[in-house]
Amino acid sequence: MKTILIIGNFGAGALEHQFVKHLKPLHWQADTFDIQAPVQKTKDKNILTKINYKIAPNGFYLTVNKQLLTFAQKIKPLVTLVFKGMEIFPETIEEIKTHTQLLCNYNPDHIHSIIMLEEKLFEGTIIKFIEQPK
Repeated sequence: MKTILIIGNFGAGALEHQFVKHLKPLHWQADTFDIQAPVQKTKDKNILTKINYKIAPNGFYLTVNKQLLTFAQKIKPLVTLVFKGMEIFPETIEEIKTHTQLLCNYNPDHIHSIIMLEEKLFEGTIIKFIEQPK
């Protein structure tokens, strides 16, 4: 079975859930990694952690980046899809590249990007790639 690692926010209503849902019927094993929840949980503990986050946010992302690398090394996905990815260090991205064949980033903040990506995803480019036999 083909594997895809989807990295993003998996809160209620997140777009990432739709990708997981629609890749499964295409015979993809969709593994997920929530990059935002652990940081939010840690930084929202109290007012001091919120202030510390504003001053030095990288410390909050260090642990989750290490966990992400460990997870990616373990599953070695064919494709890695990162939603936004602002929490991921450049060094983490470089290391993930060594454990996946295709690394993609999707940042749906711009409406024209959404339309273009949806057209490519559901009518062509990416689906064509992932449906091709090995």
